[in-house]
Amino acid sequence: MSHDIFVSYSSEDKAVADAVVSALENSGLRCWVAPRDIKPSADWGDSITEAISACKMVLLIFSGHSNQSKRVRDEIYYAISEEKIILPFRIENLDPTGSMRLHLSSRHWLDAFQPSWQAHLNRLVGSAADSLGREPVVPASREETPPPALAAPVPQQPEQLKQSELPGKRIPSLLRRLPLVGAVLLLCILLSIGGGALLNLSQNGLNPLAGIATEMETLAATDTPEPTATKKATICVIIPEENHPFYIHLQESAAKKVEELGYTALILFHDYDTNKQIEQIETCIAKKVAAIILESTGEDDTIAAIQKAKDAGIPTFLVHIEISKEGVAAAQILANDYQGATILAEYFAQLMGEKGKYIELTGADTNPETHIRSQAYHDVLDKLPDLKMITQQTANWDQNEGYSVIESLLRAHPDVKGVICGNDAMALGAQAAVIAAGRKDVIVVGFDGNDDAIQSIMKGELKATVLWPVAEMAIQASIQADLFIRTGSTGKPEKQSLDFVLLTPENACQYTHFAPNGKTSCP
Repeated sequence: MSHDIFVSYSSEDKAVADAVVSALENSGLRCWVAPRDIKPSADWGDSITEAISACKMVLLIFSGHSNQSKRVRDEIYYAISEEKIILPFRIENLDPTGSMRLHLSSRHWLDAFQPSWQAHLNRLVGSAADSLGREPVVPASREETPPPALAAPVPQQPEQLKQSELPGKRIPSLLRRLPLVGAVLLLCILLSIGGGALLNLSQNGLNPLAGIATEMETLAATDTPEPTATKKATICVIIPEENHPFYIHLQESAAKKVEELGYTALILFHDYDTNKQIEQIETCIAKKVAAIILESTGEDDTIAAIQKAKDAGIPTFLVHIEISKEGVAAAQILANDYQGATILAEYFAQLMGEKGKYIELTGADTNPETHIRSQAYHDVLDKLPDLKMITQQTANWDQNEGYSVIESLLRAHPDVKGVICGNDAMALGAQAAVIAAGRKDVIVVGFDGNDDAIQSIMKGELKATVLWPVAEMAIQASIQADLFIRTGSTGKPEKQSLDFVLLTPENACQYTHFAPNGKTSCP
């Protein structure tokens, strides 16, 4: 099948790439994207150059990660040499540097780092179609929601619940009042007929107005909004973004558990913007929600907003990202990276037979998780005298860089026996390089437990990963929020650490979307 657009991106931006590809292909523009379209056992580099040559356009998803990615730079340089249309789609507010600046300085940009995401996707689809001389196809099976900027304003409803979370349709107010209006008219008619006759009936123990009065009271009660105590309370779930697999499953797990516990979930996205996050917390306070579940931006400015919620009687439950001050949030539920890296290193040593040469691929040096995971690896592996690390190199969490680094190191060190990586993206790139080099004997392990890594393990490629407790963090935050709402306490310390799960061919199939899927065994 021919392709129209080659999508160039850093693996750190895979969620954005997936969303972009989905929007383009739903509009009839066929995309080529790695690793989806690389055939099994095919050479990675050859596949990339062949795909660029075959496509009419190269779409660059530009970010800080892609700006630093050697693989992305190589793809853009090759696209220029092939005289392809290049369309940069900028998802972060920064300018290209180095050779990327040289390659892109004369290109027309599409910026996508301000609201609304759907509007940016619509504009991207239109621009790509125009450049290719095509008409975008509007999918008939799906009714698109207008971008927020174009949607009709709804008075006094600044934040909207998702459609699935809206209550059932309510009878219009006028229609509900008609029986009450009729009862009042009937009362007036009876009074006009003769107050004396009515008084006589009353003196004989009969009250012809009792039924009407009762009906009026009933109708009035029906017309009055339900007391707050009988309504479903709302729990705000505020997370960084909508389309990254991590956050998709975080929000789905939280919303499902919140609703199981009898609440309504209000899902909000702060897009890593601290000011927007603060506004959303204040919106939740104004709505008098029962609790807030939050993955914060990590900035200290967030603390004051969380304290404001606490002062209003609204507890906040932090997941994944902690804040520097204790006693403000009701709970901070975190993942134990050190424990996860420790059990992975122990299994890696076992696979290696506790001897041989290995390579370590690390994430971005500025990220604390890079150092926590690496330290745990070495606390295990350095104790084994026959295990020798021949080099430690960064691949910046990037799948393409993982491929490039290992491709080069396999040539320089043909006797290497294993590769231990700081995340699954780098591990998948390393595994592709190992396969391309015909070195399937090399042991590669990752870290995260994403679905792509699990599939690779089940195909006999990656040997292991560890599962990030994404779903469990969301579920625990929801359960503890419910407990706090009902009792005023979680019964747990504020800071809590959840363990990772080692995934191997024996159990990997039992997990999907960072959570158990109900399977009890693997083939």
